[in-house]
Amino acid sequence: MRYFLAVAECLHFSRAAQLLGVSQATVSEQIRRLEDELGFALLTRTSRHVGLTPAGQAFQQGCERALEQLDNAALAAADVAAGLLGRLRLGAGGAPLTRIVPAILRSLRSQAPGLTVTVSQLSITAQLAALSHGDLDVGFLRATEAGAALRVEPLMSEKLTVVLPADHRLAEAEAVRLDQLAEETLVMWPRLDGHGFYDQIINLCAQRGLQPRTVLQAPDTTTQVALVAAGQGITIQPSSFNTLGADVTMVPIAPPTPTTTLQIAWRASTDSPGLSRLVETAHRVAREQFDS
Repeated sequence: MRYFLAVAECLHFSRAAQLLGVSQATVSEQIRRLEDELGFALLTRTSRHVGLTPAGQAFQQGCERALEQLDNAALAAADVAAGLLGRLRLGAGGAPLTRIVPAILRSLRSQAPGLTVTVSQLSITAQLAALSHGDLDVGFLRATEAGAALRVEPLMSEKLTVVLPADHRLAEAEAVRLDQLAEETLVMWPRLDGHGFYDQIINLCAQRGLQPRTVLQAPDTTTQVALVAAGQGITIQPSSFNTLGADVTMVPIAPPTPTTTLQIAWRASTDSPGLSRLVETAHRVAREQFDS
């Protein structure tokens, strides 16, 4: 096809051969084979002139469109191979959605605007199920162990803080011991939504002398914080959680400061340059913007 287009442009076999960097005999042979394959002449040839037949003119236009599409396809494929083009499905819930996920997506958009990422707010358990079924490409988890089918990498360590009603007696304290909150109602998510992180918080409370009067369950951090604002209890959240209203406040936990590790996870069988770029970006953003 490219041999024919060169001849059609130059209307001269010798100049077409020079343009292509091959011998004139090679160009003549390729044109002959093409015409034999098509079953009709594309060129008129005399000792002094080369021209296009009507069929050749139509074929030239079609070839130019086809080559343009082929070049575009090659560019798109190169972008996909470089992780610059494609679609990814991301899951997260709670604190990651308020700060680090938006920061990752901003960085990703600046370097790969052709990479589309859809975001779903999901519990840890729902993310694990979606990853297992192939309905999610990447998730942000806590207290989750890797398995044969799941790659899990630590992304960043965060301090845990107490979220109190703004009018709580300890709201203005520089730090609070958890035993100072004994008998308080603890607002948590259902254990089924993320048992590893749930157990981490409950064990921390037990170790630090916080024996909640009751555990009030709420399905997401927005609802949990709303219950705290209404004076229904307290909650413990990662320090990166920052979508608090004026009716609540975050108070550091007295040393030794407890921490939780945010993890990034994806299917071990996934081979996606776009996913690799997202994971690399997540690690860089966590290191540069959130490393404490």
